[in-house]
Amino acid sequence: MSERDAHIPAEVISYLLTFLPVKSLLRFKCVSKPWLALIDSPDFIKNHISRSLKTKRNLTLILGYASSIYTADFDSFQDDVAYPTKLTPPLSPSIDMPILVLGSCNGLLFLSTTLEDSIIWNPSTRKHQKLPPTSIEYPCGRFVWHSETGFGYDSVHDDYKVVRVTQFHLGWEDDFFQNEVKVYSLNSNQWRKIQDCPYFIRYLKLGGTFAGDALHWIAGNSPRLGTANQVAAFDIRSEEWHLLPLPKTLAGDFFMNLVVLGECIGLFCNYYRYHVDFWVMKEYGVRESWIKICSVVQPTHIQSFEQVKPIGYSNDGKQVLLEQNSSCLLWFDLQEKSVKSVRIHGGPKFFNTDVCLASLVKLPYSDVQQVHQKKKTQDRGNPKAGPKRDDFLSSGFKLVL
Repeated sequence: MSERDAHIPAEVISYLLTFLPVKSLLRFKCVSKPWLALIDSPDFIKNHISRSLKTKRNLTLILGYASSIYTADFDSFQDDVAYPTKLTPPLSPSIDMPILVLGSCNGLLFLSTTLEDSIIWNPSTRKHQKLPPTSIEYPCGRFVWHSETGFGYDSVHDDYKVVRVTQFHLGWEDDFFQNEVKVYSLNSNQWRKIQDCPYFIRYLKLGGTFAGDALHWIAGNSPRLGTANQVAAFDIRSEEWHLLPLPKTLAGDFFMNLVVLGECIGLFCNYYRYHVDFWVMKEYGVRESWIKICSVVQPTHIQSFEQVKPIGYSNDGKQVLLEQNSSCLLWFDLQEKSVKSVRIHGGPKFFNTDVCLASLVKLPYSDVQQVHQKKKTQDRGNPKAGPKRDDFLSSGFKLVL
């Protein structure tokens, strides 16, 4: 460290810096070379994430719709009014190909416009990594097909992974289906094919739900309509599939979907015009740990139950932020059973909401890709530029200076 802070142990400085927001840490990298090395170190980045999760700090809300993505500090929504700012991810959306937020993990967003145009992006550092394209192996014959993706962190191998499940079936009145599962590794920047998924994943939300070291989807044993819904889980460390046990007391006709609340896998059951039940699994994988945190009644609180999902807890844990019909946010008081609206100034009229943790997580191939892209852009902008020296050299020759 420098002479001014030489009397302060490095461990103490590192500990104190973990409490700061990412914006401050990015500025403090300019203080000195030792501070730059510290803030850029993998151990510090992990400690900062751990501290943020433990203290519930550095949380942001992502409001995405079509070609627009906005962000605002989660704490700003505690005041019942928020002023989101627009983000500019390095993608090229269009009316037919909007930007989809397909996952969020440790400050990284998985964004896509098409299967071939996908990136992992850190909105705090503005760094991104473009995923290489990978083909789909179609079976013989005529099939209906769709792809589901998920994004999460492999804590065993210290790697971020994208999982793509492409499913082929004959229709919604038939039991037959096939699928292809591929996994992308951020560390290797490569796709690879793995074992098939034994369950039929239903298209209910954008991206799998990541919690408890696993990605989750609502699934069934076949594409046939009316078959019982289950929660299929893909352990991102072992890359194996299993079913997550559901609460014992679930009954009746309801629409079921998944969410993450306070780092726990959550379940919301929409009984259409009557009420919505919100469940949280406090201990992952243990059926008895499911707790119904609240039941929101239709006539009293919310006008429409077409689409309603929980987003996150307030700082004191007494309220849950709800997204309604992709157009408004509400705070639901767990004790008073009351609702109050959140005013959003300057944001999109419609949106899908995701919680993102601001972090310093690096992307290993980001700088190489961005330098290459910048060079290509400069070359396109300068058509008069002649061929460069290296363009004359074949792979079998070496220029000696």
